[in-house]
Order: sequence, then C-alpha cells, then structure tokens
Amino acid sequence: MKNTPLPSNNSYYVLCIILGLLCPGLGFTYNRQYKLALLIPTILFILIYGFCISRIIFEPLAFYFLLILLTLITALAAFGPLFFERATQPPILHTVLHSILVTSCLVGTYIYKPILLGLNLYAIPSASMTPILQINDIILADIWAFKTDTPDTNDIVLFYLKGNETTSYIKRVIGIPGDNLTVTPMLVEQFKKTSHFDSRSTYVKISLNEYFLVGDHRKQSRDSRYYGAIEKNDIYGKAIFIVLSINPEGWNFQRSGVSLLNTTYETTH
Repeated sequence: MKNTPLPSNNSYYVLCIILGLLCPGLGFTYNRQYKLALLIPTILFILIYGFCISRIIFEPLAFYFLLILLTLITALAAFGPLFFERATQPPILHTVLHSILVTSCLVGTYIYKPILLGLNLYAIPSASMTPILQINDIILADIWAFKTDTPDTNDIVLFYLKGNETTSYIKRVIGIPGDNLTVTPMLVEQFKKTSHFDSRSTYVKISLNEYFLVGDHRKQSRDSRYYGAIEKNDIYGKAIFIVLSINPEGWNFQRSGVSLLNTTYETTH
C-alpha cells in the first residue's frame, strides 16, 4: 500500500505546531497571529518572574505547579494555529526574529537565573551530605537568602572556597560567629595533620563573620575541618528542597519535593 502524502494544509499546520513547541508562540507568528504570538511568551515570563520574585517558587507544590502550567500553556499554544485560517504567505523574517528574541530571553533567564530570579539548581556530586542528600540529587537553592539574613545552625548552604569561585560546595552549618566548638580527641587525631584545629586546644571559637561548615557524612566529607571556617561573603545560597532524585535504578519520586529546611544532622557513619 502506497503512503499518501499529507495535504499541504496538514503539512502547514504540523509545521506550526512544531514551531510552537520549539519556541513559545512561534507557530502563531508563522501564521500571522502576531498579538497571540506576543501574548504567549509574555504570559510565560510573567509567571516565571512572578513566582520567583514573590519567592513562592520555594514551596515544592508551587514549583511543580509552575512547571506543569508552563508546559501546558506552551503545548496548548502550539496547537492554537489550528483554529485559525492558514496565512497565505508565512512571514519568514518575522518568524526568525521571533525565534531569536524569545529563545534569547529564555536562555538568558536560565543562564542568569541566580541574578535575575535569585535561585539556582545544583546537582549533588558526592556522598559528603548523605543520608539527607544522595549523589545526583538535584536541589533548588535560594541565592538571595543571605542578602538580608545570615546563615543559622543546621542550614544547608552553598559556598565557594576563597580564590576558587568556579567550584561550588554544599555543607551544613554547625558553627556560627561566637560559637565554641568542642574538639574531641578522636577528631584531633583524625585531622591533626591536615585540619586547622590546634591539637592543644579543647575547643575552637568561631570568629566574627565566619561559619564552620561540615558534611553530614563525616568520613566522606572534606570541609571546615580541613580548610577552616568560611567567610559569609563566600556563602552564596541556601538549599531549600530536592527537585529530583536520580539513583542507579532510575528516578526516586518519593524524594522529590523533600524539604531541606529545619533539618538536623543525622548519620550512622
């Protein structure tokens, strides 16, 4: 049986749908519905910036609701041109300009989301924070959290090491300015060759504007016991919740949305 070619109208609308899925509103531009073509990305950007600037994005249900809503709006809009008459002459130049403008805005928003939206996604690279964080977990972090506030004990924070702003680290705050941390003999023996601890002291006093950060999995973590306390200026984000957890067996949906706020150090290691 020979395949019957798609009629020209069907091919045209299929192209509109594909364009709309690739770039929000692009199918409308191709079909000369310019007002709708402008409306779709505008709605998407209002939702994205509204959820983020209001900080409601840090509620797991709101985060997943926004993802579903953006997907639905984009998908439904892609099929929108089906309800309008076919344009007699698709505007190629307008279509190209639309794709460049909207794609640039979307990509720019994603790349500069720490600055524009005050958030970032971070993939856990090691086992230093197990059991609460597993390797390959993807978390959402609030980048503006410490603009007007300070880290508190048990916060899970993101930071850089002095002089190395290209690599991010994630640990738990166990000491804040003014705290005295007890140094146990076992701790001194384990880290006396590499840490900043003075083996002659029984405690470490945390200086002003510094924080002592340690991984929950003590034996797997290289942290403030090795490189000393971290200055507040080098702490740039606060972990909020697990967006997605991926293990060797696949996605672990039970861990998605698990809050990382108000947690405490618990380990069997």
